[in-house]
Amino acid sequence: MAQINSSFRFRGDGLIQQTVRQSYDAQARDEDLAWAKVMFGELGF
Repeated sequence: MAQINSSFRFRGDGLIQQTVRQSYDAQARDEDLAWAKVMFGELGF
């Protein structure tokens, strides 16, 4: 299961910088299965 985290900070010149990190958990604890059940349930499958 992939997890995406983002954070924001102000640079020295005042602009906003976004950092995005994606991590993959090869030993997911069935979160992907629970997510799929909810999504397919909403779609009527």
